[in-house]
Amino acid sequence: MKKTVQFVALAASLLLPAGGASMAAAASREREVLVTAIVGSKHPARPRVVVEDVVWTCTGNACTARIRDDPATRQRACYRLARMMGGVTSFDGPAGAMPAEELDRCNRRK
Repeated sequence: MKKTVQFVALAASLLLPAGGASMAAAASREREVLVTAIVGSKHPARPRVVVEDVVWTCTGNACTARIRDDPATRQRACYRLARMMGGVTSFDGPAGAMPAEELDRCNRRK
């Protein structure tokens, strides 16, 4: 009986972290938002472009991606996309369009 209890405890300890990780991943996805960027002269040859850890889906010069919903992530995603695509002329999301001064900063760093 003692071994059965130990086995059940071990099995539960192995399953709980995985469930916790799944819950954390789901919570992270809930905080993600869809953003749209209009890129500069380097239009992607493929409809899907991966820039660092963000997957962008592009049609013409309009690209969309799901990113975390915070200002630092927006700025970092804009900067990295601008560096790869030759600039970003517009960056919009649920919080609205990125202000001109932030967009300038994003493009200056490329």
